[in-house]
Amino acid sequence: MYFASIQDVILFSLALLVLVGFGFLHFFLFREYAQQKKKQERRLKELEQLVQVEITRSKEINTSSLLLENVKSRANEQLELIRLQIKSLDKNSNS
Repeated sequence: MYFASIQDVILFSLALLVLVGFGFLHFFLFREYAQQKKKQERRLKELEQLVQVEITRSKEINTSSLLLENVKSRANEQLELIRLQIKSLDKNSNS
């Protein structure tokens, strides 16, 4: 390269410095993008695990609710049977 004057050398150096600066900025930008993408993927995996835990917990609550409903139904049937037996005993004792 042949430079006509010192100004050409300075301009070339500044232009080269600007290009190198852009290169560094792009490098840091892409590196930050990659780091943020990894963090976001990790957050999404953690959120997915949390959702799975909540689904499992909800199923367990539903199952226990159904069991309680079943127990309640049987207890009500037995109470009704006891009421009928008491009514029957009262009628027999009054007669």
